Amino acid sequence: MEVYEMKGSMMLTKENIQELIPEEEQLKELETDFKSATVRTCVQDLQTLIPNDELAEQANGEDCEEESEIPEEFFKATDGMAFIENVLDDRLIASVHVDEKGQRTFEVCQRYCDGTISGKMRIRQADLYRLAMANFKVESIQSSQERQRTRKFLSQFADEYLGKMEKDEIIYPMEILQAVFAVREKLPVHREEPELPAQHLYRQVMEIFEDQMSGHSDLKMFKRKAYYVLFRDTMEDLARYMNIPMIKLVHKLAEYNLLYVQSSGNGYQSKIRIDDETTEWAYCLYDLKYLSQAKKNSENRK
Repeated sequence: MEVYEMKGSMMLTKENIQELIPEEEQLKELETDFKSATVRTCVQDLQTLIPNDELAEQANGEDCEEESEIPEEFFKATDGMAFIENVLDDRLIASVHVDEKGQRTFEVCQRYCDGTISGKMRIRQADLYRLAMANFKVESIQSSQERQRTRKFLSQFADEYLGKMEKDEIIYPMEILQAVFAVREKLPVHREEPELPAQHLYRQVMEIFEDQMSGHSDLKMFKRKAYYVLFRDTMEDLARYMNIPMIKLVHKLAEYNLLYVQSSGNGYQSKIRIDDETTEWAYCLYDLKYLSQAKKNSENRK
């Protein structure tokens, strides 16, 4: 600590001296007002950048030539993101990514003075909110475990930011986090759809039943009103037509509650009566068309 010698034996620290400065002459600490941050969506339509006198004439369909490949340089990493403006010299670009389980992650880039863009940095919402709840002061987190997790997050984020930095135009990592948090509810959100949404998956299955598997006699022979009966070899054929491993297809159908499974079933299979003396294990896929009509009929009777 710096000390200063004055007359006599009196010793003053730097902090003591600053306290002697009249209030009207004291300099205020420069702080960024993150509350003033706003967002502006990045331009994605390249046609808006073409001058009016260079716009192409509208062509008839018959005059159109075969499409040529578009150079990758026109596909920007920032498409679908937004500029964070009025803070940090408008140098940040961000968006929100939501995975199929609903977990949210902020994706952030830095724009440099020459117009180039850094690689994307990713910030888990849980980590950012944990830090924000402590007013961005790690030491104020009471739980030692949470404090340690937050320190680790800050260290990892700083490493990612500094590792992807392409120009010597450094922004303090903590300020990046504060800016993103300030506009968290205004940023564009991109949701990752499940690999096979239930409706899409079921429609695919029905189309295959009507097309490629229309000749499968057991689909018609053992069909019940409320569900289709698929023996193992039939399910294997369906999976092959869908280009999906059978186990994965079965798991997806079960996940979306599209299989009728007995409480005493064998995995996802139920025991089906073939005739008076024979039963077989099979997958039972709901016939949603029939069940939908049955539901309407039931509601009309009420």
